[in-house]
Amino acid sequence: MKQFQGTAASGGICIAPCFRQQQAPAPTRQQLSPGEELSHFEGARKAALAELLALREEGTTREAREIFATHAMMLTDEDFLDTVRRIITLQQHSAASAVKAAVGEFSSMFEEMDSAYMRERAADVREIGTRLLRLLSGQVAAQPDTRCILCAAALSAADTASFDPAIVCGFATEDGT
Repeated sequence: MKQFQGTAASGGICIAPCFRQQQAPAPTRQQLSPGEELSHFEGARKAALAELLALREEGTTREAREIFATHAMMLTDEDFLDTVRRIITLQQHSAASAVKAAVGEFSSMFEEMDSAYMRERAADVREIGTRLLRLLSGQVAAQPDTRCILCAAALSAADTASFDPAIVCGFATEDGT
């Protein structure tokens, strides 16, 4: 049995098998016409919104429900959506490329704000981008079905809030986030 050592973020002991959450490489696909890319983006956006609304309803804490509600709200933000649509239409990028560019633009904008609260929203924008990119690539979010410690390179607040605490008894990340 392999043992790991690290810094605890909370009290208690958890002994369980490791469930490794890995970022699968995005499958490549041929770029479509701007109209088809817009449709592809809209499908992913609607799927992401449905996921987030379901997670908000299932949220075990007020904080978890607030995270998912904030992410759902961001997926309806016209400035963000118009930026993605403009990049697809005018620059003729794929939906995935447009999402990456828009997320970069908006997260940078939030990071430069004076308010600490608003700077923290940059992480929310990146999380929305990760969710959209996963859906655009056709990947399914892996969910453990037996008691485990979730191991990943990094986890966002939305990631940790989306797991059932009756199944995931602990988290281990490479960089502590």
